Amino acid sequence: MNLMQVFLEASRVLEIAKSALASGPRMVIEGIDTAQFGENPHGGLFSEGTA
Repeated sequence: MNLMQVFLEASRVLEIAKSALASGPRMVIEGIDTAQFGENPHGGLFSEGTA
């Protein structure tokens, strides 16, 4: 993975995080639960479904 890919992925994760936070705490908690149970292939705190 080159530096540009890392930057683009980080930007995408931040956008997902911002939209989840804007949607309220419930979405954030659901995203964390998903990450803990390993359903998120990216291994992050936010699954694709929270965006």
